[in-house]
Amino acid sequence: LHPVGLSAAKKGVLAWELCDHLGIKTCWKTMGILWKCKGETIRKAREKGIMTDAVVEFTKKVKAIIY
Repeated sequence: LHPVGLSAAKKGVLAWELCDHLGIKTCWKTMGILWKCKGETIRKAREKGIMTDAVVEFTKKVKAIIY
């Protein structure tokens, strides 16, 4: 189970928002295991792309759905 068709930065945003909503304290480790990838990779991608227009818009959409 993992997101398909998303950039690494968007995967990072999705992981972070899901963990925040669910109260998961070990976000990157947990999502790395769940998505069969390195959690550190999605963490770094999120940090790198967090301020791009596309990721900002994606973040708004995710938050609107989750919250």
